[in-house]
Amino acid sequence: DEAYRRFVPLKQALLQQDGVQQIATTRYPPGKKPEINSFHVAGPDGTQDRILQQLWVDHDFLATLDVQLASGRNFSARDPEDTTRAGVLVNEALVKLIGWTVDNAVGQRLSSEEWQDEVIGVVRDFHMLSLHDVIEPLVIRYSIPDDYMLLRISSRDVEQTLAGVHRTWNEVVGKTALDYQFLDRQFQQQYEKDEKRGTLFAGFSALTVLIACLGLFGLASYTVSQRTKEIGIRKVLGASVFGLLVLLIRNYARLAVIAVLIAVPVANYFVAEWLTNFAYQTELRWWFFALPGGVILLVALLSVGQQTLKAARRNPVDSLRYE
Repeated sequence: DEAYRRFVPLKQALLQQDGVQQIATTRYPPGKKPEINSFHVAGPDGTQDRILQQLWVDHDFLATLDVQLASGRNFSARDPEDTTRAGVLVNEALVKLIGWTVDNAVGQRLSSEEWQDEVIGVVRDFHMLSLHDVIEPLVIRYSIPDDYMLLRISSRDVEQTLAGVHRTWNEVVGKTALDYQFLDRQFQQQYEKDEKRGTLFAGFSALTVLIACLGLFGLASYTVSQRTKEIGIRKVLGASVFGLLVLLIRNYARLAVIAVLIAVPVANYFVAEWLTNFAYQTELRWWFFALPGGVILLVALLSVGQQTLKAARRNPVDSLRYE
């Protein structure tokens, strides 16, 4: 289309605009799964046939998305081997899969039905998709221009920068409407289900704790009313407020501890199952469960503590008159 044909003047005009820092093109932007292709790769154990992901980018892709080189060099628009697609980049996942090392991967050969390629550089692994997906072995080819234009812009005045991008687009391209997305929002969309699930669980957990606290409060009130005379007699015989408080609360504390001990392995099981949805997982540490367990125990004790403390501090004469 018109934007494709006028890519070079469009890129030059955009780079002169305040707020635009880097521009690159690619066939598959982050968030979109690259195509796959069959390759013959020479590894330490002989030639291997592999189905690998294949990404098409220009020489500014690495700088625009801050992708780091592990070894070798980037594409160059001035190098005829790059522009004729004889040289490719690969990621660390591919190096590990084939059995190369980062140091000796540069200069290795791989081929397909269409190309005979030489590795000119190795890039650090980077995520094209969400953390639900493992980083796949990737072959990166040179292509300019391509389907998507990636702009790295300053965060100081996004609205003004976008207005300038629209204005430049209309001046250079004209007929085709500008359609754009922010990469951070695109990645966020991949976690919407996880965020909704987290909000739902948090809401139900809070409701459950509230109902439990109300139940404990009512049970504590009933227990105190049943033991009012006992409390008065104990105070007359010299029992302290703290001693009475421990006497009344310890049964609730014991039940709360038992509940936490039952809940921890159950929670550990379900959290571990949920983490299997992600290719990259955090380690479940003991304090992940000890901290909420302690908070729940504290909330439970505070729920019954008000009533028990009130009963323990009551004048024993009033307690003995209680009917």
